[in-house]
Amino acid sequence: MGWNDHVEMVEMKCLACGEIDSWWIWDDTGKARYTGGLGEMLGVDPTRGDKCPHCGSTRGVVYDEDSDDYWDALADEAISKDD
Repeated sequence: MGWNDHVEMVEMKCLACGEIDSWWIWDDTGKARYTGGLGEMLGVDPTRGDKCPHCGSTRGVVYDEDSDDYWDALADEAISKDD
């Protein structure tokens, strides 16, 4: 089992900067196992995952225009900006 078994590339839309890109989403085992020396040796850093690769925000939604969750999250974000 390698480090890439603990990370998933998910296409996300960042709610902070609006960019659509692949985010590295790490599971808890991967974060625990590859943070620190082992991760440095392999050239991976789980602490940089779960964030927008453009601005570093953790506020994002899975980019799937067919999903109700996608549109609900965008509507919630628009409402919060109006307040």
